[in-house]
Amino acid sequence: MYMNNHDRILPSQYGGITSTNDISLNPLVNGEYANVTSDMNQSLHTLGYMRINIYTDLSGNFPALDTLGNPIVARNITGTTYVYPHLSMEADPSGIVIDGYMTFFFDDGSSFSNYDLSNSSYTYLFENLNPPVIKYLT
Repeated sequence: MYMNNHDRILPSQYGGITSTNDISLNPLVNGEYANVTSDMNQSLHTLGYMRINIYTDLSGNFPALDTLGNPIVARNITGTTYVYPHLSMEADPSGIVIDGYMTFFFDDGSSFSNYDLSNSSYTYLFENLNPPVIKYLT
C-alpha cells in the first residue's frame, strides 16, 4: 500500500512497518557531499534502498574497490558516516589538520572511504534513478 508516489511501506527491523516518506539524510554543515546526500535521499524516497556504483573515472568504465578488494558495482549501502575536518592533537600539539572523509558501508560488511580532497578522483551512479547520470563524488 502506497500513500503517495514518494512513499513506500517497508517492514522495519523491529517487527513493525516504516515508510520511506520520513527518511531524510541531513545535509552536512560544511556542504561536503551535497550531491551524494541529495541522490541518497532521492533513492530512499523513490526506491526504498540505496544501490550505488563508484568509479575511478567519469565514463564509469573503472569501478573503485571496497575494503575487501571487490569492485563497487550495484552495491547496497547500509550506512554512511562523515568525519569533519579536525585538528590532530595527538601527533603534534600545534595541531595538524586532518581531512574530513565520508565512509559508505555495504551489505557484505565491506566499506569505502573518500577524503574530501579526493572528491574529483571518484564518480558515482545510483542504480535505478532516472535519468542515470554519473557524477563526481561531491
